[in-house]
Amino acid sequence: MSIQRRHIIRVAAAAAAVVVGAAMTATPAAAQTATTPAPLLPAEGGTPNGGYIVVLKDRPTVGGAASDPAKAAERAGGRDVRRYSTVLRGFSAKLDADALDAVRANPNVAYVRADSRFLAIEKPPEGRGSVGGVQPNPPSWGLDRVDQRNLPLDSQFSYDATGTGTTVYVVDSGIRTTHTDFGTRAQWAYNAVDDGAGPNAGDCHGHGTHVAGTIGGTSYGVAKNAQIRDVRVLDCEGFGSNADLIEGMDWIAANAPARSVANFSLQNYGSVVNTAAENMIDAGVLPVFIAGNFNTDACGNNPRSSRGIVTGASAFDDTRWSSSNFGSCVDIFAPGAGITSAGRTSDTAVASGWSGTSMAAPHVAGWVARHLETNPTATLAQAKTALIAAATTNVLTNVGTGSPNRLLYTEPDGGGTPDTSAPTVPGAPVASSVTATSASLTWPASTDNVGVTGYDVQRSVDGGSYTTVGTPTTNSFTATGLTASRAYQFKVRARDAAGNVSAYSSAVSFTTPPASTGACQVTYSINSNGGGFTSTIVIKNTGSSTINGWTLAFALPAGQTYANGWSATYATSGQNVTATSVSWNSTLHPQGTATIGFNGTGNGTIHPATFTLNGSTCTTA
Repeated sequence: MSIQRRHIIRVAAAAAAVVVGAAMTATPAAAQTATTPAPLLPAEGGTPNGGYIVVLKDRPTVGGAASDPAKAAERAGGRDVRRYSTVLRGFSAKLDADALDAVRANPNVAYVRADSRFLAIEKPPEGRGSVGGVQPNPPSWGLDRVDQRNLPLDSQFSYDATGTGTTVYVVDSGIRTTHTDFGTRAQWAYNAVDDGAGPNAGDCHGHGTHVAGTIGGTSYGVAKNAQIRDVRVLDCEGFGSNADLIEGMDWIAANAPARSVANFSLQNYGSVVNTAAENMIDAGVLPVFIAGNFNTDACGNNPRSSRGIVTGASAFDDTRWSSSNFGSCVDIFAPGAGITSAGRTSDTAVASGWSGTSMAAPHVAGWVARHLETNPTATLAQAKTALIAAATTNVLTNVGTGSPNRLLYTEPDGGGTPDTSAPTVPGAPVASSVTATSASLTWPASTDNVGVTGYDVQRSVDGGSYTTVGTPTTNSFTATGLTASRAYQFKVRARDAAGNVSAYSSAVSFTTPPASTGACQVTYSINSNGGGFTSTIVIKNTGSSTINGWTLAFALPAGQTYANGWSATYATSGQNVTATSVSWNSTLHPQGTATIGFNGTGNGTIHPATFTLNGSTCTTA
C-alpha cells in the first residue's frame, strides 16, 4: 500500500464550509424539480461550522455542465472542494449563500446536509509514564482479562496470534508513530484535518496513540505484530466534522490492502457517515465501532453499521462501565475502564487510567486483526460470527436493556463455524395510517438458520436513491418526518447476528396527503437588547393528529441575522431559517406545545411574516 499525501482541490472564493458528498446508496429527502431546490437538512448536533454535505443522485438526471455539481460549486464561488470517490459520490467545499443556492438548484443534487463541529472523543488525564506467547504482568488489566473466561485475573496475557500480515487503520486524533511500543510498524497514512498541521502531523491530543497501543503495541496491544496506520480526522482538542471523517473513510476504502481493519473510537457524528461506513464495508474493510459514552441506547451513536462490530465497555469487576451505551445495537463488550496504553508526550510515554468505549473497541480491533492472520480470507460476517462464538457469555452484570451478555475472549482468537447464511428476503412492506407526516409499515418476517436480529428500512423519494431511516428489531416501523403531498418508497432487508444481510424486499409506494392548513399556531415574542435581540417561539399543534418530528421554517426580516439558538437544530440560508425538533420535543400531541428560541443581531422589533410547520402554514397568535 502506498502512503499518500492528502490531496484537496482548493478554489479561492467565498466563506462558509460545505461538504458535498453523494451517497452511493441513499438520499433522505426529495430531489428537486426545475423549480424546487434540493432539500437543505440541518446539522445533526454540535456547532454548525458553515459546512454542508451534499449528496448526489445515484443516476444523474441532467448532463452537460450540471452533471458535475462540484465544478458548478467552484464556478459559483466555492473553495476547499473535497471530492469523495469511493464511500460517497460527491465532494465538499466552502460556499457562500449564493453558491449554496446554486448547488441546491443543480438537478443532480439529491440533498444537502449542514455539517457541524463536535467533540468526538473524551480525553482523561494522562498518567506517567510474532509468534504466540505469554506476557507476564501485562501493563493493562484489559489484556489480563480478555484471555480468560472468569475472574480473578491471573497476571498474564496468553496469545496464539499477533496480527502478522494485517493492517489496522486508527481513525482518530493521530498517532505518535515513533513510540517505542510500535517499533517500525506504525506509519502515517492520511490527514483529513485542515488545521495547518500538515501530513504526518502526529498526535497532539493523545487519544489516537492510546487506541493504537491497545490494538497493536508490543507491550499494550492485543495484536502485537499488526501494521498500524494513522488516519487523522480529529483536531488537537478532539473535535471533528462529518466532512473530515468521510474523507478519511474514503481514503481507506480506496487504498486499503486485503486483511484490513479500521477502528472508529468516535462518537457524536451525523447519520450521513453511516452510508459511508456501509460503502467502506463493501470495499472490503472490516470496521470496529464504539457504542458511545452516554449511558443510553447505542443505536443512536454514529458512525455505526449493523454489519460492523459495535463495542460496549466493561469495568474491572465485570460490570458494564457506568457510562457505556447499551442495547440491541451492541455486539460485544470489552474492557474499557482504567485502561493503560501508549502516551503521546514522548517515545516511551505511558497514558494510564483512560476510560470509555473508545478504550474497549481497540481490544476488539486487535482480535479481528489476529483472526485475519489465521483466517486470511474471512469476510466481515465470518469474522463477526467467530468473535461472537468465541465470546465469554453471561459473566457481566448490569449490561443494560437489550444488550448481549458477551465479553471479548481472545484465547483462542476465535472459534466456531462461521455463519455465512443470510436471512430470507422479507415480504414487501404494507403502509397504513398514512398522514401528512408519518406512516406505519409492517412486512412479512424473514427467517434465518440462527435467528433474525433486525431489519434495515430504507426510504426513497425519487424511486432510485435510498437511505436507511430505521433499524427496528421487529417487522414493523413507524416512518416519521415525512412531508405532505409527497411520494415515498420504502423497502426492507433482514440481518442476523453474524452481519449477514438478505436482499431487499420489493418496495411499497404511497403519497402522503396534503397538510391541513391552520393545524399549527406560532406565538413569537422578541426582546431587544442593544444591537441584538432574543426571540422566543411557542409552537402549538392545533390539529387532531399527533405530530412526530417537525421542522419550523421562517424568513427573518431584512436587517436581522440569526446568531445561535436552543431547543432545536437550526440551519440558515440567507434570511431563511429552519428549526428542527430534537429528541425530547419531537412529539407534539394535539394541543401540545414546544418552546424554542434564538439570539440574533440587528433590529429586533419586526416579526417574521409567516411560519410553516412541516410545510403547513401556521396561524400566529
